[in-house]
Amino acid sequence: MAALMDRQGAVRTSYSLRQHFMKLPFALSEKLFPSNAGRGGFQRSASRVSTSGLPVIAAGGAVPAGTGAGGGAGGGRGSTFSTLSTRAKSTNQLHQAGTDTSSLSSSGQPPPTVVKSPANDAMLVEEFLDVRSRRWVNFSTVWNAIVQSLRDGDLLSNGERDILLFQHFDWLSKPVYLPLYQTAGRVETALHDYKNAAVSYHQEKQPAKKMLVAEQLRESFDIPAWEAVGELWELVQWVLGELMGPVHQSDVQHILGKLSTWASSDNLYSHMVMNGLPTILNQICSIAAALNSCIKSRSKSPVVSAELLYSYTNEPSMQKLATVSSTKGSGGRMKKSISTGFLSAFDTPHTATSSSSSAGGDLLSTDKASGGGGGGGGGGPADINAVRTYTKLQPFRSTNNLKDQVRDKIREDVRSVLTNMKAALRKGGSGKESSVVHEVQEVLDRLTFIMSMERGFLWSDIYASNQVDELAKDPRLKSVVSKIHGLCKVRQTQIEPVSPEARRRLHFFVNSLFMTMPSVPSMVFSKEYTCMTPFYSEDVILTRNDLESKNSDGVSTLLYLQTLYKNDWHHFLERIGCPDDQKIWSTKHLQETRMWASMRAQTLFRTVEGMMFSEKSIRLLAEIEGLSPKTIDVMAKLKFSYVVACQAYGTMKKAGDHKADDIEFLLARFPNLRVAFIETMRMSHRHDSLSYYSVLIKHNTDTDAQHVDQATTSSGSSSGSISNDSVGEEVMTSKKASGKHLTSRHPATVTEVYRIKLPGNPILGEGKPENQNHAIIFSRGRYLQAIDMNQAGYFEESLKMRNLLQEFDVTGCKILGFREHIFTGSVSSVANYMALQELSFVTLGQRVLASPLHIRQHYGHPDLFDKMFVMTEGGMSKASRGINLSEDVFAGFNATIRGHKIDFREYVHVGKGRDVGLQQTYKFEAKLSQGNAEQSLSRDMCRICQRLDFFRLMSFYYGGIGHYMTNTIVMFTLFVVVYIMIGTAVFNEEGVNGRALNPQGVFQLMLAGMGLLQTLPLCATLTVEKGLIPMLQEISYMIISGGPLYFIFHIQTKSFYFQQTILAGGAMYRPTGRGFVIRHSPFDENWRFFASSHIYFGAEIMISLVIYGLYTKSEQYWGITWSIWLAVISFLLGPFWFNPLSFESAKVLEDYKAWMQWMHEPGGSSEQSWRTWWREENAFFKTLSTSARLSLMMFKCSLWLAVAVGLGGRQFITSKFEQARVVEIVLIVCVYLLCRYVLHHLERSCGYASRRLLHYGATILTLGTLGYLFANHSHYFRYMVSLYYLAAAVAYFLLLGGYNDTVIVVFRVHDLVLGHVIFVFLLVMSVLQVGYMQTWLLYHNALSSGVVIEDVLKYARRTKESANIEEDQTIENLRSQLEEQKLMIKQLMDNDAHRGHGHGQGSSHNLSLHSSHPPPSATLTSSAAALVPSLTQTQTQQQQPLLSGGGDRGGGGGAKKSYGALSSDNDVIQLHSVDTQDSGSGSPSDNSYVDVSPLQGSNSSGNKSQGGKNKKNKAGSGSGPRSGAGSGTAATGTASPPSQAKKTTSDSHVKTVPSGDFVFSQPSAMPPR
Repeated sequence: MAALMDRQGAVRTSYSLRQHFMKLPFALSEKLFPSNAGRGGFQRSASRVSTSGLPVIAAGGAVPAGTGAGGGAGGGRGSTFSTLSTRAKSTNQLHQAGTDTSSLSSSGQPPPTVVKSPANDAMLVEEFLDVRSRRWVNFSTVWNAIVQSLRDGDLLSNGERDILLFQHFDWLSKPVYLPLYQTAGRVETALHDYKNAAVSYHQEKQPAKKMLVAEQLRESFDIPAWEAVGELWELVQWVLGELMGPVHQSDVQHILGKLSTWASSDNLYSHMVMNGLPTILNQICSIAAALNSCIKSRSKSPVVSAELLYSYTNEPSMQKLATVSSTKGSGGRMKKSISTGFLSAFDTPHTATSSSSSAGGDLLSTDKASGGGGGGGGGGPADINAVRTYTKLQPFRSTNNLKDQVRDKIREDVRSVLTNMKAALRKGGSGKESSVVHEVQEVLDRLTFIMSMERGFLWSDIYASNQVDELAKDPRLKSVVSKIHGLCKVRQTQIEPVSPEARRRLHFFVNSLFMTMPSVPSMVFSKEYTCMTPFYSEDVILTRNDLESKNSDGVSTLLYLQTLYKNDWHHFLERIGCPDDQKIWSTKHLQETRMWASMRAQTLFRTVEGMMFSEKSIRLLAEIEGLSPKTIDVMAKLKFSYVVACQAYGTMKKAGDHKADDIEFLLARFPNLRVAFIETMRMSHRHDSLSYYSVLIKHNTDTDAQHVDQATTSSGSSSGSISNDSVGEEVMTSKKASGKHLTSRHPATVTEVYRIKLPGNPILGEGKPENQNHAIIFSRGRYLQAIDMNQAGYFEESLKMRNLLQEFDVTGCKILGFREHIFTGSVSSVANYMALQELSFVTLGQRVLASPLHIRQHYGHPDLFDKMFVMTEGGMSKASRGINLSEDVFAGFNATIRGHKIDFREYVHVGKGRDVGLQQTYKFEAKLSQGNAEQSLSRDMCRICQRLDFFRLMSFYYGGIGHYMTNTIVMFTLFVVVYIMIGTAVFNEEGVNGRALNPQGVFQLMLAGMGLLQTLPLCATLTVEKGLIPMLQEISYMIISGGPLYFIFHIQTKSFYFQQTILAGGAMYRPTGRGFVIRHSPFDENWRFFASSHIYFGAEIMISLVIYGLYTKSEQYWGITWSIWLAVISFLLGPFWFNPLSFESAKVLEDYKAWMQWMHEPGGSSEQSWRTWWREENAFFKTLSTSARLSLMMFKCSLWLAVAVGLGGRQFITSKFEQARVVEIVLIVCVYLLCRYVLHHLERSCGYASRRLLHYGATILTLGTLGYLFANHSHYFRYMVSLYYLAAAVAYFLLLGGYNDTVIVVFRVHDLVLGHVIFVFLLVMSVLQVGYMQTWLLYHNALSSGVVIEDVLKYARRTKESANIEEDQTIENLRSQLEEQKLMIKQLMDNDAHRGHGHGQGSSHNLSLHSSHPPPSATLTSSAAALVPSLTQTQTQQQQPLLSGGGDRGGGGGAKKSYGALSSDNDVIQLHSVDTQDSGSGSPSDNSYVDVSPLQGSNSSGNKSQGGKNKKNKAGSGSGPRSGAGSGTAATGTASPPSQAKKTTSDSHVKTVPSGDFVFSQPSAMPPR
């Protein structure tokens, strides 16, 4: 109700925006400008132009285009095309007329006059119309600036921007022309209504009824329709006049003037047939399109040359034609028809000299004073009855032929227009219609004269082409023809901006102008404020490396952004003029690309860019109010300042971090921006004492001329940071205590403003509060605004900051909050749930807390503070570690304790980013839960509760920590209820006094319906802001996509961390990353996140429900337990449902392998080993107090023991046979574990195959025995579950007692069993192809915005598949190369052996092979083939060939080559050096070694030096061909120089494994792909 009374949701669609559009000038003038704006002192010259391109005048308002401001449109019920003579005809005249509106009241209306006379009335009307015109001009200026801001943000394309912009044709009659967004399609509708009205008009016989038809037609037109027709008529008049040129000027003016007169006096029905108007309109559009197509070409290279034009204008016939055209008659129309072939023979006694125009001027000079513009007489063709002297006849149509397709097309369209106009004129009538016939015939004669003039536009090629050339050069033509095309061809279905964000922002701004807000003072007397943003080490501007880096699925950040913001990306390419995506990394476009991506992430650049719109809005408003440029600069610096508290900037600068350069780029981009940081300096080199300073820096304006214009980045920079050329990078050293300026190698881009020494290290707690508080001293003005790093400002909202600041005087509050819009809601379903949750809280929740409960607190950004309150009564936030984890809320507590008021307003909003993935939202909710738990233990909470009355205390409770306490109570109640149900079932106590207890399912459904009532606030908010149908769609999709599972899931998140913090403390800040979720989270990662809080609890409840179903006697099982099952599904499957690609078989198998490796890893970090993670996750038990431990032992352990006893039953206690069955199970399991222990210790004495066989045998025998026992005795199942509860009670008891290592095995077995159960479910879901439905539901919001998230996921799969294919192809190529080289080796060996036999057996040329090794031509065995992938991986990473040729021999100069083959027994590469020439001895060079795998220096030297001493491997010493006298043999093996071996080992992640004297490569733990 409060929202509806405040007119929220009045503008929520484009239709409602157009309905309110004509009221906006008055609303904007009333809300955004002071009441006395535009009075004396604010006059300005017409030469001043605003940033939007429109001339700006003093504020006060403008006339609605159809009520007197539309020149030619008439007013409302008045004439269609006439112009009120009492209003200013253009903005120039409006400026020159003066702006003294002191006689007007504050509302802009003229006060009653004392003396009434026609002269005074005329003055009042003129003054009133000028005031209304100023309103429209000012509104158009503001509106165009808003639209241009949307275009600069790439939310609009150029075409959409042109549709939304007001247009200004200063040479025409009206100050502003309505945007096509308001007038599109109105002309077509008006013509249709005219046609229907004309039929009715002629059907009526009585004049009164005819007048009634005309009156009804006028009333059916709204103001935009009148404006659209009037604007089109005015623009067409200008185009036709300029196109036809001076030859036809008088005729065109007379014809158009007559049409205007007929239309203004409602005689258009009597003079014209309306059926032909649509055809004429289409032909006019065709003329405009033809002119638009030739603007670019003809403006640069005209068709008619200067020589041709000169010869044409100096022809005698042209001079005579000029004389004929300038002669006017009294009749005004042609008396008889004469062929135009004889026109050039006419001569008049009044010979007018024709002036030859220059190449760029008019063709002919006509007597414009004699041109008629209306009525009768004058302005027509030459009087044929005048005295004429006939001369020699000229050749018929003897004109120069000039080929010009565009001219011919335009001329044909003009001829069609004139022909259709002649056909549309009514030519008959008698009696009272004789005057009508006379006027129509006069227009017909002039049309005929235009169409038949030989030297006119339709018949003279040179004249027509020159007119088109001259018009194409006119810079005004493009905007005019674009406007004509939009009025005629653009429909209302084509004017909607594609971007939903652009529509939302326009709707909110327009709607806010009709909401209640305080009036504002003039800019000089408005309030000053400082915006402050804390920053630590988040992203400033995304670097190229950030955008191109790919995740584990092969998806880059830029690809994700291009897919998510597809339309914005196209608009960006259009804006920078880069149609090719590959050119975005060029030097010209690199910086723009980085900024575009940063504006769609949660970066500091986005925040600063948005909040600096406040300075731009101040300049615009001051300019409209008429302040001088110098005063505007002063106001921009005085009324708004922005301080970014970059705590670690000094450290970044010293470390050379690119973020410091990005911060300096922001300083250069916004000269009024300031950066505050904390600098640490050592006092002296001998002492360790440190000094701390708060430093404020700004951009060094002395270097602007050298660096600001070069703000681009180096494309070759791997980090993507701003290059030295962009902003003049300098190395800023710390300013010494003596106060010297910052020194640098280059001209400094920043300079210090202030440096304040601090008494000590200011960082005592969490860091963020200190970062804010230390920068308060650098603020300016009376008010502070807290803006976080994940927020974004909007230009149109900054226009209303003056109104918001006035609330401090109106309400007397100390803290003022306003709305936030979650701009990440369209990324995924999880992000949409967060957006809906925030929407409900930041609108309805805070609205009610502020009024009527009056207990709203400060919940963080973007609230405004009274600076005096902040500096004298506690600061913006508290900084104690742990207890002040939610540091912002304590400022609100402080204000409430001191009796101050905290208010909230909804007519202004800023953007805010939230977490978009389940893990991010999980950490966010955990942080809030722990913060609220710490708040409940704080002194502030105690003090505030003691000071509040009962009703405000209850409101405060449910608006703060009560929400988290109730969530904890709900989960505790669920746990207790489930165990009560189990206890009554297993102990057979389901009944009251012997009667069965059968609760009805209908009653459960009623309770569930009451639970759904909690969604009513959200439904109410969505209904007010979006409408009933969109609300139903939103809620339906939320339910279908798993919204209830998400919210139930986070109920347990809040409960778990709230009670854990209450019991053990440990509240800590959890950074969420604020990044994009563009990857699949592995199973082990999800297990680390959600096992302790959700999966364990869900599994416990699930087992309890199964037991209850087996033991209960109730017939309403599902009616009782369906809601609990919903919670179980949420806890167990929520982490996987909201994780992309969780139900794809390939991902499931990959996750299973990684999870098993994580479970069995003995050591490492928590991300590498389950043992480490388990110890860290349960470390908080050590901090529990003794009372807390005893409470948990008595509560949980007693419940589990009771269930264990109940499942065992009384028969188990009394029957030894049943006890023996349990003992059997325990003995079987113990024997199996003993067998595994023995086999593990027989590793050295027993072979691997034997141990593996025994292990499999023991496992199969154990499982078979247990299966047989369970199949034959159903009680075994019951006893097994009973043992499970008993083991849980004992393990939990020991865990609370501190015996962690004792029970870790039990928890590990539990996790293995539970994990396998979940994997079975995931595998089944992947077989059923649930992944496609999951993808569609998770990213439905993104899909509806034009995003194809499936493309991103497919790209990831395709990237991996292509990588696998490439790897397979590499292996196949390697194998084929090996086969070819084996054949080559065999041939060379055969040739060498044959040559050795020719030279003797003892020659050194012989190739000696050891008998224990097969020849190199041996086939490639399976074991060697298995080695090939390892070799391939190694050589691919080393970028070296697997086998390479040899080099020159060191001494003899003979050629020597090395060839390699795989041995079949040792799986090693054997290299054989073969000489191809006889040569002297000499040691082989390094090039004779083949670098297949890295070899350590010791192995390399061993192969070279041992020679024949190694008896195991004689091939290494004696098998080489030609060892040479006294020299070492050629190295056999994969030797490489030691330095190279060391390098390749570190690069390729391989390790050398000795095999005799040979080495071969094995892959070690490879890095992740």
